[in-house]
Amino acid sequence: MSLKSGATMHFKDPNDNIIDLYLEPNSLMVFSGEARYNWLHSIALRKVDKVDGLLKFRHRRVSLTFRKVKKDLCRCQWPKLCDSQNKSQAVSERDLVNGEGDEAKVNNANEGATKATDMEK
Repeated sequence: MSLKSGATMHFKDPNDNIIDLYLEPNSLMVFSGEARYNWLHSIALRKVDKVDGLLKFRHRRVSLTFRKVKKDLCRCQWPKLCDSQNKSQAVSERDLVNGEGDEAKVNNANEGATKATDMEK
């Protein structure tokens, strides 16, 4: 859910196909299937978006994201971007130190291998 200002969302799939989609102010997007699991998405930090040849200035934007967390092993058909099936992308328990409650810090020695991609924000 993108509140207040609009913004362009950037999508990229594993084959480097790219789609940029302008999200109107106060819009809602629901991702499922391939759009959710096979495409990375991000919103670049900038003040202006070019949409249909026009410049749209950004203002304060509030983004709300709701996700369902799976507790069992994922068996989706998109293993390349799946944290459960692609262990090289996931943060493992050995990478976590100084855990407190539901939070933990990432061990800097392993940070390069566990760093989230810039596209998934």
